[in-house]
Amino acid sequence: MAFNSTIPQATDQESQSQAQLLANFAETSAFLIVNHVPFNGVDQGKHNFIHFPKIVVGGVIPPAVTANEIGLYNADNAGGNSALWIRKTNVAGTVTGDVDITSRTYNVGTRIGTYTLPCGVIVKFGWATCAGANYFDVVFATAFPTAIMNIQVSPTRNAHEHGSLFIDNGTITVAGFRAHFNNGYHFYWRAEGY
Repeated sequence: MAFNSTIPQATDQESQSQAQLLANFAETSAFLIVNHVPFNGVDQGKHNFIHFPKIVVGGVIPPAVTANEIGLYNADNAGGNSALWIRKTNVAGTVTGDVDITSRTYNVGTRIGTYTLPCGVIVKFGWATCAGANYFDVVFATAFPTAIMNIQVSPTRNAHEHGSLFIDNGTITVAGFRAHFNNGYHFYWRAEGY
């Protein structure tokens, strides 16, 4: 039996609505134990797991949140897979400003990856080899929307090899940067921005 919100009526006698009331109690318990510790447990009322059904294409975008709220929901990421999104804006019916906090991408061919932190900071990372001109232009798969806050580079080389690794400051843009290093040597890089 489904939950019945119209009982008891003022004209109902207890004997007539008792079965419906008992069924409502059972439905209430069944409703609450999904993702919650059951009634009478030590931690009753607390979550023990959280399910987020996916919002499908054409489905309802989560409602606006107020200035004192934050929202989480499950929707497709850019690759069409389920992802947990955080909503910090108060605009209903739009995902502008919402952040995918569970997805990351990595392209084996270009050796470039990216992920986004819950605060909205975007992290891009990769691995590269300097060319014959002793430099490598790192080009992000997708440019940072606004600005770069930080770039870090780390060389990988044998102990007997020497050389300096540095970033050409004049080449830093939201689309990439140029790193100088010894010819044929590898380095890891990481850039953060928003």
